[in-house]
Amino acid sequence: MDPTPPSPPLSPPGSPTPTTSSVRSQRRARKPSVKPQGTWLVEGVDAVTGVPEPEITRKKWRTTCGAIARARVAITHPDWSDVGQAERDSLYAELKQSFRVPDEVEEEFRRASLLTIGKLWRNFKSRLVTDFMRQNKSPLAAYPSVSESD
Repeated sequence: MDPTPPSPPLSPPGSPTPTTSSVRSQRRARKPSVKPQGTWLVEGVDAVTGVPEPEITRKKWRTTCGAIARARVAITHPDWSDVGQAERDSLYAELKQSFRVPDEVEEEFRRASLLTIGKLWRNFKSRLVTDFMRQNKSPLAAYPSVSESD
């Protein structure tokens, strides 16, 4: 009698191999989104939220808001309400370079844009604390807009 146990059957050629959660966790980390290039037309905005339409424009708008929040708003502000009106105007002006907005929805778009930039800035600060400060890592390589003194 042969002392070695039989080996499990091989999967058929071309079949996907099962992955485990440990394999998925070894993938590289996501990098911060970059500001999309180009100009998008805002065909309208949601009446309640002011979020732009169509969907592709909404996705580019949110990504652009996040990139502006990370790059242009200092993390030394304790709260979004401490960001001055002049700075908010310059943030909106930078955002407006990438979007063509009809005059009749300009104010709703501006309000929604500044609210979104504020939310994404707050999320960015929270992510810095969670992912870097609590783990004693430096965010300088991932986020060049953050200085050592900040």
